[in-house]
Amino acid sequence: MRDLPLASGTLNRIDVPTAILNKEPGQHGNPHPLTPQYYLAEMAAPEDTNVIVTQEDFDQAVRDLVPSVSQSEMDRYARIQQRFSRTKPIAVDSVIPSKLE
Repeated sequence: MRDLPLASGTLNRIDVPTAILNKEPGQHGNPHPLTPQYYLAEMAAPEDTNVIVTQEDFDQAVRDLVPSVSQSEMDRYARIQQRFSRTKPIAVDSVIPSKLE
């Protein structure tokens, strides 16, 4: 189990032993059900908690993201903001002069 790649195998290194220990409640002197938090804090070996996150991990996370608000909802919010705002909305690419100049 310890030869899994660090970032992608981290969940398996935690979930698998936790599930195994939870099948045998009370035999190991640990609380039941055993949570991943307890396992990491009290039982995990240093190599189980040493995780290396790479740029590829971040890139994959971005690819996996699902917006919580649809584009149509964002457009609706922009129309509401425009309707109730005293000033015109500022374009994202416009430059706002500094008050310190």
